[in-house]
Amino acid sequence: MRFSLKSGLKILPVILIFLSILAFALDVKIISPKNGGYVSSEFLVGVSASDQKGIKLVELYVNGFKISEKSNEPYDFQIPVNVGQLKWKLQIGNYIASSPALTADGTIYIASKDTNLYAISSDGKIEWKFKTGGEVFSSPALGPDGTVYIGSSNTYLYAIKPDGSLKWKFKTNDRIVSSPSIGKDGTIYVGSYDGHLYAVTKDGKLVWKFKTGGWISSSPAITENAIYFGSSDDYFYAVTTTGKLIWKFKANNDITSSSAISNDGTIYFGSLDNFLYSINSDGTPKWKFETGDDIVSSPVIGPDGTIYATSKDGYLYAISSDGTQKWKFKTEKEITSSPLIGADGKIYVSSSDNMLYCLSSDGQLSWSFKAAAAIISSPAINLGGTIYFTTANGIIYAVQTSSFGLANSSWPKFKGNACNTALFGDKSGISSYLELKAIAYSK
Repeated sequence: MRFSLKSGLKILPVILIFLSILAFALDVKIISPKNGGYVSSEFLVGVSASDQKGIKLVELYVNGFKISEKSNEPYDFQIPVNVGQLKWKLQIGNYIASSPALTADGTIYIASKDTNLYAISSDGKIEWKFKTGGEVFSSPALGPDGTVYIGSSNTYLYAIKPDGSLKWKFKTNDRIVSSPSIGKDGTIYVGSYDGHLYAVTKDGKLVWKFKTGGWISSSPAITENAIYFGSSDDYFYAVTTTGKLIWKFKANNDITSSSAISNDGTIYFGSLDNFLYSINSDGTPKWKFETGDDIVSSPVIGPDGTIYATSKDGYLYAISSDGTQKWKFKTEKEITSSPLIGADGKIYVSSSDNMLYCLSSDGQLSWSFKAAAAIISSPAINLGGTIYFTTANGIIYAVQTSSFGLANSSWPKFKGNACNTALFGDKSGISSYLELKAIAYSK
């Protein structure tokens, strides 16, 4: 049993434990680990359960998600369980470039080229689907009230209520493949192929629009004072929350990559000129790192400041904050998706070679999962350790991992957090503790 109390041996990575019990007139207790203690990334949960009629089943939940069940004593659960194993898969259309957004209760939102936005339960059932007027390559973003925002190729930004009904739609002058982002005040920011970045109120009214010299497929990243995004005119822009230019930085080709923001304000993004750029918040360059092909994905940032970026050359790169390479991991085909960093430090990256890879922080392969087609969009992970990703043939996969949520860093995944808001400081999908719950059923 690998865990320690607060005052005991320090084991890294550590996760604070809180316990809760739900029993139906049964004597059921979580014996270990101790409430308020710390555990390593692998640990044993011991449960005692008794009833005069006998125990039929004991279930274990982590952060509200069912992890395992046992029908016979001893009721000991090794955590994590079934790492790298398929939980379920679901066909939703014939092509998916969208990346999932997740709610705290486990609902998954994902869009497809078949024009639909889907709401899927955590056990893989379609709850509803909403038909837009065009193909969807944009990824959904979730507002604090549960509203789902998505762009469509029919030029509209849609706001969908949690029950799947239309709240409003906002028209731009060309298709939207950029994924919407949400500011602290609820303002929605989205780019369009008409070359404008739009700021729209949560009621669907235009606040302002900012014109660039090319089409926009990059998704905005938001801080308290600025919105950052790229354009096909080769420029990376910083504008105020009132739509005024702060600065712009020129790369040597289109910028379709969305950016990541570190705790010190540094902005990272890629370009079709093969470079990953590091820019100060005032627009001055820090460094650039060359890969072997276009960068269309978005970088992510680890808790120690390491930047992880993928390239169409098929590599995942781990780069120090000073711009030097730490290591690289080769896949068999191009990578267009962004990596994800889990709470236990594992790095997840997918490739057009049909594989999802799980790597240790030093770049060694821990395990891999083979899908039926190329994985071109970026993954998401819930607090129960399930990672979700989609394939080019229209399937969404749910695979169990050892990571109970996202790493506690400034930008651990595409668009920064589980809700895809791209708002710096939004910690949705990140938990500083595990809540364990045992449920027992009598015979």
